[in-house]
Amino acid sequence: MAEIATRLSWPRLPWLVLPALLVSLFVAEPSAFAAPKRKRQDYYGAPPPSSRPLLWIPRVLLFPPWLVSEYVLRKPMGALVRTAEREEWVPRLEELFTFGDRRQYLLRVSDAHAKSWASNLGVAVRRCYLSDDIINERAAALGVAKAEVIAARLPDPGATMAGDFGEILVYFYQGASELPAVALGPKKWRLKQDRTKPAPHSDVLHFVLPSWPRSSNKDLLLCSEVKTKSTDGGSTPIQSAIADSEKDRTSRLARTLVWLRERALLEPLGDVQIQHLERFINATDHPPAMKRFRALGRRNSARYCRPGGRRVRSVSERSKLPWPRQRQLLSLSRARW
Repeated sequence: MAEIATRLSWPRLPWLVLPALLVSLFVAEPSAFAAPKRKRQDYYGAPPPSSRPLLWIPRVLLFPPWLVSEYVLRKPMGALVRTAEREEWVPRLEELFTFGDRRQYLLRVSDAHAKSWASNLGVAVRRCYLSDDIINERAAALGVAKAEVIAARLPDPGATMAGDFGEILVYFYQGASELPAVALGPKKWRLKQDRTKPAPHSDVLHFVLPSWPRSSNKDLLLCSEVKTKSTDGGSTPIQSAIADSEKDRTSRLARTLVWLRERALLEPLGDVQIQHLERFINATDHPPAMKRFRALGRRNSARYCRPGGRRVRSVSERSKLPWPRQRQLLSLSRARW
């Protein structure tokens, strides 16, 4: 009988213990279970003394540069930029230095700068036709002078040389105008089959690929059409450049990219790789890219070479380069190659 009573009373034991535990939890003090709190931080009192007094040496030494950069450079420059944006200085300067319905830019080169072009641009212009490695390699292999190798590539003085020089000037200017971004451009004058004739297809190309090797919608293709007038005649280089620039918009640019890719399979194009060309050839496989088309007319007011000679004389130029779509226009005067 005692065993039977024990079995009957045991299941009721948890129901008696559980209420006792609940009562003890509510009656007990909260501080008995909580961790002790730290002392409240004094944010308004004096900081504690530094345990490393040697830190004051670089602090004192670097305080004057910091003072100059903060209150002589950064704050005045910030105030200047805010004032320029508020007063619209950039549109006012653009209106001051532009003219015509196409918002053309006029840039005049002084005689002193023009005379320096022969020394400053001579090597750069030659490299648009031949690289240094090719010249050294061919001269050593054939046992001839380097000047003879260069002469075999450069055009004779005349319309072709003047046209090439106008395109190369735009090649330099167009690439520099995109700084600090890097503009990759094929030196298509190296691909000429006949040095006495102009290079085929579109005149000047540049690719701006800011996130390469990943293509993006910020990729940019620059295409310029260049016309040069070297003699006193009835030609109109500016109007001709504008008219031929429309051909680049419709079909000539596409043919140029395909032609450059075919030539890149056989010989290097410099900084431009086949992948760069395919990014714009297969445009549907990549994000939409931007394209800018420009037209340039360059006119020489005086003949610049001796009849029948190969020596280049000074050039007196005055050029107007209207950029379609309200882009920049370059004008060169008193240039020398």
